[in-house]
Amino acid sequence: MNTATLDQEEQSQIEAIRARKAKERQHQEQVDRLQAAIDQARDRLSRATDFKNFAEQRIKELQQVQLDLVGCERIVTNVDPTSQYLDSLLTVLQLRAAISDFPRIAKHLQQQVEIASSRLAEFNKRIPE
Repeated sequence: MNTATLDQEEQSQIEAIRARKAKERQHQEQVDRLQAAIDQARDRLSRATDFKNFAEQRIKELQQVQLDLVGCERIVTNVDPTSQYLDSLLTVLQLRAAISDFPRIAKHLQQQVEIASSRLAEFNKRIPE
């Protein structure tokens, strides 16, 4: 073999290595994107659950405040206990509505986690290691 043939063969091997590395890099980038989608879906579900727990706790707090407000007379000009009581009732109703809607929300968010997970699994099946 002459030097030109060896150089050409070496160059072909280098190009093959570069092409393989580029393909591996693209594969890993796609895996990272798909994993990020899973993580984001899980985070949304977790935050929704945290909000539901917050809402349950906030209702308890507001109900205690209501006991302190009901029947109070206005002592400070800007502070009306009756208005505060009514505002707290409205907030409790809104929080209860959010809590009652939580199963629907949780189901949707769980489906998003499952969809994202299945996309990653499907991608990994299509691409041989």
